[in-house]
Amino acid sequence: MMPGRLRSVDGEVVGARLPEGEAYVGRRELARLMGVSVDTVDRLRRDGMPSVTWGRRMVRFKPSVALQWAREHRGEAA
Repeated sequence: MMPGRLRSVDGEVVGARLPEGEAYVGRRELARLMGVSVDTVDRLRRDGMPSVTWGRRMVRFKPSVALQWAREHRGEAA
Protein backbone atom coordinates (compact mmCIF):
# COMPACT_ATOMS: atom_id res chain seq x y z
CA MET A 1 0.00 0.00 0.00
CA MET A 2 1.30 3.44 -0.88
CA PRO A 3 1.87 5.84 2.03
CA GLY A 4 -0.92 8.39 2.31
CA ARG A 5 -3.53 6.13 0.73
CA LEU A 6 -6.41 4.44 2.51
CA ARG A 7 -7.58 0.93 1.74
CA SER A 8 -11.14 -0.16 2.19
CA VAL A 9 -12.07 -3.39 3.91
CA ASP A 10 -12.08 -5.21 0.56
CA GLY A 11 -8.58 -3.92 -0.28
CA GLU A 12 -9.56 -1.27 -2.81
CA VAL A 13 -7.45 1.90 -2.68
CA VAL A 14 -9.78 4.85 -2.12
CA GLY A 15 -9.61 8.58 -1.62
CA ALA A 16 -7.18 11.21 -2.80
CA ARG A 17 -3.65 11.59 -1.54
CA LEU A 18 -3.45 14.53 0.86
CA PRO A 19 -0.43 16.40 2.19
CA GLU A 20 -1.19 15.12 5.70
CA GLY A 21 -1.14 11.57 4.37
CA GLU A 22 -4.76 10.72 5.16
CA ALA A 23 -7.39 10.38 2.47
CA TYR A 24 -10.86 11.83 2.73
CA VAL A 25 -13.58 9.24 2.11
CA GLY A 26 -17.24 9.36 1.20
CA ARG A 27 -20.09 8.23 3.38
CA ARG A 28 -20.28 4.72 1.89
CA GLU A 29 -16.57 4.12 2.48
CA LEU A 30 -16.80 5.53 6.01
CA ALA A 31 -19.75 3.23 6.71
CA ARG A 32 -17.65 0.28 5.53
CA LEU A 33 -14.71 1.33 7.70
CA MET A 34 -16.95 1.80 10.74
CA GLY A 35 -18.96 -1.37 10.16
CA VAL A 36 -22.27 0.52 10.11
CA SER A 37 -24.89 1.44 7.53
CA VAL A 38 -24.82 4.57 5.38
CA ASP A 39 -27.98 5.66 7.23
CA THR A 40 -26.01 5.52 10.49
CA VAL A 41 -23.25 7.68 8.99
CA ASP A 42 -25.91 10.17 7.86
CA ARG A 43 -27.42 10.22 11.37
CA LEU A 44 -24.00 10.67 13.00
CA ARG A 45 -23.27 13.56 10.65
CA ARG A 46 -26.59 15.21 11.57
CA ASP A 47 -25.60 14.71 15.21
CA GLY A 48 -22.38 16.65 14.61
CA MET A 49 -19.75 14.24 13.31
CA PRO A 50 -17.09 16.35 11.53
CA SER A 51 -17.23 16.40 7.75
CA VAL A 52 -16.37 18.69 4.87
CA THR A 53 -18.51 19.57 1.88
CA TRP A 54 -16.84 20.10 -1.47
CA GLY A 55 -18.93 22.02 -3.96
CA ARG A 56 -22.62 21.87 -3.26
CA ARG A 57 -23.15 18.25 -2.23
CA MET A 58 -19.95 16.22 -2.09
CA VAL A 59 -19.58 15.28 1.60
CA ARG A 60 -16.26 13.78 2.72
CA PHE A 61 -14.85 12.58 6.02
CA LYS A 62 -11.35 12.14 7.44
CA PRO A 63 -11.63 8.63 8.88
CA SER A 64 -9.42 9.26 11.92
CA VAL A 65 -11.41 12.36 12.88
CA ALA A 66 -14.79 10.71 12.29
CA LEU A 67 -13.84 7.57 14.22
CA GLN A 68 -12.47 9.60 17.14
CA TRP A 69 -15.65 11.68 17.23
CA ALA A 70 -17.79 8.52 17.19
CA ARG A 71 -15.79 6.99 20.07
CA GLU A 72 -16.14 10.17 22.14
CA HIS A 73 -19.88 10.49 21.46
CA ARG A 74 -20.87 6.83 21.69
CA GLY A 75 -24.23 6.52 23.38
CA GLU A 76 -24.92 10.28 23.48
CA ALA A 77 -26.78 10.34 20.16
CA ALA A 78 -28.61 7.04 20.63
